[in-house]
Amino acid sequence: EVSYLLGSEEFNKGNFDVAEKYFKQSLQFNLNKEFYKKAQYWLGQTYYQKGDYKSAIATYTKLENETAEGFPEREQLDYDLGYAYFKAKDFASAQEYFKEYLRFPKQEFKADAELRLADTYYANNQLNEALEIYNKTENASDYTLYQKSLALGFKGDTVAKITELKTLISKYPNSEYVDDANYEIGTAYAQNDDFNNSNSYFDKVIKSSPDKDLVANSQIYRAQNYIDQDQTDKAIAEFQLLANQYKNTAFAEKIVLASKPAFVKKGDVAGYEQFAKGLNVKVDSSEISEINFNLAQESFSKKDYAKAVSYYEKYLDQSPSGDHLFKSQYELGESYYQLKQIDKAMLPLQNVADFQNDYQQDARVRLAQIYISQD
Repeated sequence: EVSYLLGSEEFNKGNFDVAEKYFKQSLQFNLNKEFYKKAQYWLGQTYYQKGDYKSAIATYTKLENETAEGFPEREQLDYDLGYAYFKAKDFASAQEYFKEYLRFPKQEFKADAELRLADTYYANNQLNEALEIYNKTENASDYTLYQKSLALGFKGDTVAKITELKTLISKYPNSEYVDDANYEIGTAYAQNDDFNNSNSYFDKVIKSSPDKDLVANSQIYRAQNYIDQDQTDKAIAEFQLLANQYKNTAFAEKIVLASKPAFVKKGDVAGYEQFAKGLNVKVDSSEISEINFNLAQESFSKKDYAKAVSYYEKYLDQSPSGDHLFKSQYELGESYYQLKQIDKAMLPLQNVADFQNDYQQDARVRLAQIYISQD
């Protein structure tokens, strides 16, 4: 009993390591059934507070299996197990325990247990079930509105998501979720191709949020929006500023990845490589080869043969035996042919004509036309 009381005192002070020691000491003596059960229960609580959810679950489960009744905390075990499993990210088990608890809940814990049950549905992508609970919550808290908005977003209802988030901001202007809400509104508007409104909400985050990660993500997203608005130069300029700001940070790689479409849109593969190098981010040679190949295809389809030649030459130089070898050689030869550079056209066309592949026949026909025209 003394060990249990000392453990309780240390637990209330937040000294969980010391509390654990006393509760374990109390459990060595099973002289008083009530204190034995209490020590076991609060040992589980101690594990939970220390983030040792596996031990908390084991302790609660052992106590639940051993005890039908007889101590006040017994009726909270399903609730506690639900939380422990939730923290351990075993959402299916958490769901079952919260459901069980809600059969006979304490009124003061009922609303919280329902919200946690909704959160387990959300975590398991059971969005309709989650929304059913979020929707029936009276006087929804900022947290509930935020979770509801995310669920709506995952269902693809971005308009409803925006509405819920704006309600959150209006109803709880001092909420800890306001910055996240502004960011999520920005992403939702971007999904709807409303880039001006999207950027205005990212601007709010950038100007007012103390959360550096959220600010960085907003800056990156805003720059990406410029690409979608066909403001490629502005996007690249923004990425250059971000590169200076976030060099040698965890965001460097993300900035390089986000900038790629802008450089590709301008056809500036070398610029992309240089940009990545400036941020100390390694870009694999296969990625550069693929960019050159895609740009070559795009140029060829637009009959911009001069650009197609440039990109195909680079691709073949980087990937002389790559997956797109024969297609690249054929379209390189065809591009030279269209540019009336017949001598340069013949070598790649001959390479294609000499081996069985999807472009062999086309290459042979083009070579035959060249030979006939030369006679």
